[in-house]
Amino acid sequence: MEARASVLVLVAAVTLLSSLSAAGGAVDERAALLALKAGFSDPLGALAEWKKEEDASPHCRWGRRRVRRRRARGQPGPLREEPERQGLFDVFRLSSLRVLNLSYNAFDSVLPKSLAPLSSLQVLDVSQNSFEGAFPAGLGSCADLATVNASGNNFVGPLPVDLANATSLEIPPELGELESLESLIIGYNVLDGGIPPELGNLASLQYLDLAVGNNLEGKIPAELGNISTLVFLDLSDNLLSGPIPEEVSQLSHLRLLNLMCNHLDGTVPPSIGDKMTSLEVLELWNNSLTGPLPASLGRNRAPLQWVDVASNLFTGPVPPPERAAVVRLSRPSTGICDGKALVKLIMFNNGFTGGVPAGLASSCASLVRVRMQGNRLNGTVPVGFGKLPLLQRLELAGNDLSGEIPVDLATSSSLSFIDVSRNRLQYSLPSNIFTMPTLQSFLASDNLISGSIPDDFQDCPGPGGAGPVE
Repeated sequence: MEARASVLVLVAAVTLLSSLSAAGGAVDERAALLALKAGFSDPLGALAEWKKEEDASPHCRWGRRRVRRRRARGQPGPLREEPERQGLFDVFRLSSLRVLNLSYNAFDSVLPKSLAPLSSLQVLDVSQNSFEGAFPAGLGSCADLATVNASGNNFVGPLPVDLANATSLEIPPELGELESLESLIIGYNVLDGGIPPELGNLASLQYLDLAVGNNLEGKIPAELGNISTLVFLDLSDNLLSGPIPEEVSQLSHLRLLNLMCNHLDGTVPPSIGDKMTSLEVLELWNNSLTGPLPASLGRNRAPLQWVDVASNLFTGPVPPPERAAVVRLSRPSTGICDGKALVKLIMFNNGFTGGVPAGLASSCASLVRVRMQGNRLNGTVPVGFGKLPLLQRLELAGNDLSGEIPVDLATSSSLSFIDVSRNRLQYSLPSNIFTMPTLQSFLASDNLISGSIPDDFQDCPGPGGAGPVE
């Protein structure tokens, strides 16, 4: 009884294809399994069915056991490799093997140099052992590989380069157990599946980057809102869908939120400005988000520097840049331009209505780009953009703007690109518009502009000669 209580026979469970395409393959795989058995101590006879007699049952039906009980790392494990035998490595010749789970044992050798023969492998779990040396190459040839778990070992050296060719890998939920993890940066890979809700257990995480080159799908887990320490969240360029969870908008230390280039829909959580008080960069470009932008946007403690909500389905007015009623650090807040730190305001291709907020031209001295083309904005172009010292691009095309082109635009010493085409602008062009020292492109076609073209058009001093003029 004591031996039965202290010895757990088999944690290494292998799942084989139920049929083999060639008799030779069956013989080879039977031999490999028998060699594997020879490398183990099996005092309880758990592998009694694994035998080479001709009348033995087909090897794909041999019994195997899984032990559910977990053990602490360092506790004596159920399987030990006998030094004089190499049976363990014969399992790596099983070309039909789909699942190889050797986790929570006491293996302390190196793995084979290449895992390429395991061409059908879907799951490899060698976690919580004492494997050492370099992690083997060859997994890139496993087209169906979805899970690799090698945590809790003594591997050294770089990861094999060919691992990037395994295009079906998913993020393992077990990552959520790493309570001291501060950075998880696995963007620019080819990961599939969803974002595990278990990542919400990473109580110390500050940087989470799953962006670009992955194919993550499903919804953004609301559990990510539990990571109160999170500073950087980048889930861009994936296949995520559904709404932005309200819980995520309550991350008070978050400075960057990048969700662009997904399939998100619904409205932006209304509390994003009230709760996400440290937000500096908001990237929501190229989704299917709807409704108005929250009125709270810009109430954050840290000044917004970058807002990109282009190519969505937003409607309603542009959030005003001035909110005198909101107090921050004992002074009036200027809303979306609070702190005069806003560098880029990118809102093109939506359904925004109302006018271009006059405060953008008077309160946002840090602006470099304003891109609001392709909306339903009306009213006039505010006076003051020409006085913004850093403004390089002003794009207001494809709206319903009327009135005249402000004369002060011609006084700018920084504007290089102006596009006010496809509006209902009237009257004549500013007389000195083409004397601007930095102007490279000026687009004003499809308007109601009248009068003559200024005489100094041919003397346009832009760098490298005049750019497009329409």
